[in-house]
Amino acid sequence: SAIAFGAGFVAGYLTKKFGRSLLMLIIILAAVLLVLHYMSVITIDWPRIKSMIGLSPDQDFQEALNNGISWAKLHVLAVGVGGVAFFLGFIIG
Repeated sequence: SAIAFGAGFVAGYLTKKFGRSLLMLIIILAAVLLVLHYMSVITIDWPRIKSMIGLSPDQDFQEALNNGISWAKLHVLAVGVGGVAFFLGFIIG
């Protein structure tokens, strides 16, 4: 629970301080990569990306979401503490 609190607080604080800039950077980077992929300048290996984030190549987003919800149900205390800490970090930031 202490780790969840610390991680949640830091994530909330950093979101408040750098959230808009970070979100814009991620959106621009994703758009550039997708355009380059569409134009065949680069090749994105989607099965490898899925395996890097812990999904099987045939697993879709809905299955990943269901797995995340199942994990959250098993770890209610950590999710709750992390959520409260995120809110506190966001308020303080």
